[in-house]
Amino acid sequence: MKKTFLILLVILLFNLVNAQEVIPSKEHQVNFKLKITEIKNPDSVAVMWFLQPYVQDVTVDQVSMFPQTSDANGLYQQTISFPDSIMGRSIGYRYIAAQHKSDFWRLLVLEKNQVQEKVESWGFLDGLDAKVRPTQMLFPTPNSPEETALFTKPYVGITTDGKPIENLFPIKKTGVSTVAIKNAVIAFIETLTEQQKTISTFPIESDEWRRWHNIESWKRAGVCLEDMNAKQKELVFAILKEGLSARGLQKTKDIMTMEAYLATLVPEVKALGGEKYWFTFYGTPSDMEPYGWQIEGHHLIINYFVLGDQVVMTPTFMGSEPNHIDSGEHKGLRTFEVEERKGLNFISLSIESKKKRQHFFIKKIMILTAQKHLETMKLLQQQVLQPKSYPKNKKMLCLI
Repeated sequence: MKKTFLILLVILLFNLVNAQEVIPSKEHQVNFKLKITEIKNPDSVAVMWFLQPYVQDVTVDQVSMFPQTSDANGLYQQTISFPDSIMGRSIGYRYIAAQHKSDFWRLLVLEKNQVQEKVESWGFLDGLDAKVRPTQMLFPTPNSPEETALFTKPYVGITTDGKPIENLFPIKKTGVSTVAIKNAVIAFIETLTEQQKTISTFPIESDEWRRWHNIESWKRAGVCLEDMNAKQKELVFAILKEGLSARGLQKTKDIMTMEAYLATLVPEVKALGGEKYWFTFYGTPSDMEPYGWQIEGHHLIINYFVLGDQVVMTPTFMGSEPNHIDSGEHKGLRTFEVEERKGLNFISLSIESKKKRQHFFIKKIMILTAQKHLETMKLLQQQVLQPKSYPKNKKMLCLI
């Protein structure tokens, strides 16, 4: 009897275990619900997505269309199924609509064994509350309607508060020859093919001056350092050598070296590299007439304008990420070591200054408290010495 009972118990437990096994689903569903208030009656709405990480020339964007009409709550809805094989991975996605309108890129981690729902508002980060917008890029896409509209407005100068700084760079004689710079530019341009000249030389007042950007995937004009032959590379660095200080030239080279290192850290981002820098030229190199050149790429942009013996090198942007190479051929290189030290020293001085102010404040409070205490004691002593001022049936106890 006991043996039979044990057999039945084993069979029962086996069935329970198997009944509780999770049978993997063949697909995972995400429900996208979108509210659009900024586009009136869009004739088409869709969600575009891709599997992270993005690999240039390899990653394929997927597009799923929404039904043409919204529901009773004003939401466009679409359900997308993802295979279980990519659970735990992330997708980048954004909403698109007619008239070439697109929302910002968002991120979603696909979570296994549950139906996910994204309820969102076009152009906002906080769902249907629609109060928080993402950070907006300060520069529009090249050749876009937004850029065309901006270029109808005149360039008025440099600002830190929305108002142009007057007479920031007045025209004046410096007494410093710029002939070597002019000759270096001429020597390089003479090596360009007709096609290279077409994409890299512009009139002095061209809007191309205003198209620079730090983003590595930005569409850029000009001839790329990567595409130059050995002679052209030598001559273009001669321009940098003549135009920049020794420290500025080294900083430029260090940034390029750091970009090559960055490219090894994220090999899937093909837009990164030590030679992903484009050169453009404006006007005709001259002793009297204005001309200039521009280098543009990730973490390095220099606008270089020459008029006679005067040079204006602004706007200029130099950055680095990472800023230290910890292995390989250039191990130990730091792109902004001096600047880092100055920043840390400034913070340290600020902290010390704050401590001194706090110490002074505390000391002042202690002095004021001591003075108040002495005044109180004097008053009490006067009252003790003049007992007639107290009622005869009262006693005062003074503890010091």
